Amino acid sequence: MKSEEFDIANLSANIPKPKNTGESNFFDTYNIYFQEGNKQITVNLKNGSQLKLIRFFYEELEVKGAKILLPESSEDCEKTFQILSKDFKTYGTQIKNVLKSLRSTASYLAVYRDLVFS
Repeated sequence: MKSEEFDIANLSANIPKPKNTGESNFFDTYNIYFQEGNKQITVNLKNGSQLKLIRFFYEELEVKGAKILLPESSEDCEKTFQILSKDFKTYGTQIKNVLKSLRSTASYLAVYRDLVFS
């Protein structure tokens, strides 16, 4: 699938909530603002599904300070989001349990991110 590279900065983010009322918003803008002090980085997205996917990476998987590839089409982003969120719910719990049984202090999120991004 066609994809596009985006930076997820290691800064505080202002990510708008995705709308459930159709794909486009009034101004057709999907921006994320990363800010710390006077420094601000704006990431411009093509559609609300990319916004939803970046929100998942930033908030759920805590991906920060990394470059990621996102599908360009809204449909591909939705499919990717559905697969990843289901996968995370299923396997995140399993990873937690394995780490607990091994008495490991490793973060299950770090292990899951390594599996997904490797």
